[in-house]
Amino acid sequence: MKPTHNRPNGDPGLAAYLRSNKRAIIDGWQERANGEETLSVTRSLSRAEFIDGIPQVIDQLTRVFEAGELLENDSELQDSISHHGHERWKQGFELKELVVDWGLLQEVATEFVSDYLDQCPSTSAHFALGIVVKFFTRSLCVSVSRYDQLRQVEASSVSRDIERAKEKLEKVRTEQATLIRQISHDMRGELATIKGASNILELERGDQSADDLGSVISNSVSSVTEFLDSLLDLSRLDSGAEERHIRKIDAAAFLESLAAGYGPVAKEKGLEFKASGEGPLEIETDPKKLKRIVQNLTINALKYTTDGSVEIAWKSRSDGWALSITDTGPGLRSEEGTPILRQMNLPEEDLDHSQNAMKRGSMDYEGEGIGLAIVKRLCELLDISISMSSQPDNGTTFELVLPKTYPTK
Repeated sequence: MKPTHNRPNGDPGLAAYLRSNKRAIIDGWQERANGEETLSVTRSLSRAEFIDGIPQVIDQLTRVFEAGELLENDSELQDSISHHGHERWKQGFELKELVVDWGLLQEVATEFVSDYLDQCPSTSAHFALGIVVKFFTRSLCVSVSRYDQLRQVEASSVSRDIERAKEKLEKVRTEQATLIRQISHDMRGELATIKGASNILELERGDQSADDLGSVISNSVSSVTEFLDSLLDLSRLDSGAEERHIRKIDAAAFLESLAAGYGPVAKEKGLEFKASGEGPLEIETDPKKLKRIVQNLTINALKYTTDGSVEIAWKSRSDGWALSITDTGPGLRSEEGTPILRQMNLPEEDLDHSQNAMKRGSMDYEGEGIGLAIVKRLCELLDISISMSSQPDNGTTFELVLPKTYPTK
């Protein structure tokens, strides 16, 4: 081969040769990539996914040979290469694999240029091979730069997600700490009652009031036991130890039977108690956990409503079925709700996180924390959406949207 002088005006013949063999270059590159042990990811790609953007890159190479030089600011070339690097990143290529990928393409392109040089010895090998080296060096730099840019964006996004997760975790920890303080306060109050009653009993042995004091002690001990049981329930739910056990039931019959037990309680307080809805209503649920949810919400409603009514209502919906527990009690002031209540109506940032006691005339929810915490966790376990609406002096409504069916495992 006789090398000649460099061709500043390019080599149209070489450009035409590469253009006519573009498919063969791509085929050879894909064959080598599929046989490369470090590029196992390429074997899972379709041909279109594998060659994405490379035909345009080869077209750019032929234009460089036609021009006789590689332009410093060739935006069209950089766009084509950047696009290919972007696709390789999306396809899951590691940086090492990206470098090997470009190296194999350069090998195949160099071989075709060499074949042309053998056929046309008048072409300068120094010129032709120099163009190939410069072209693929530039291509690799652009591709790696794009890959690194995407990786930085991804790392930044992951970092933000981690920070948000940490913030949410810290909020949960704060809410839990507040809840534990509420429970401790309630338990200390009950135990103080027991202690006081016991002291009086010691002084009033044989007095008629002893029987009444004994009843106070018994009720207080029962309250403390219920707190402890609820705390254990909440602990199991938070730890993920509880599982849902789904079966088919008639929700209407289930709720009517459950509501029947609250009629006497409401009557004793002079309240109207209603339970209504369409039936039969065939659904899937965990009856035990659904019962606990309805019980906790209904007991709270009866406890804090002194005049008017408490109502349980249900109906079918296109996206499941709805259940509501409504009372005509004193209602809640949203800016002073407990942490658990704030969790039910997002966004949390729209509510005042003050831990002050309820104002005079609004519902005193000092002891509801653990009960509603259990409701919230059970709703999450059963994929139930729960929300609360309330106005001071106009009652409170808890609304639940429940699935009619659950996917089979």
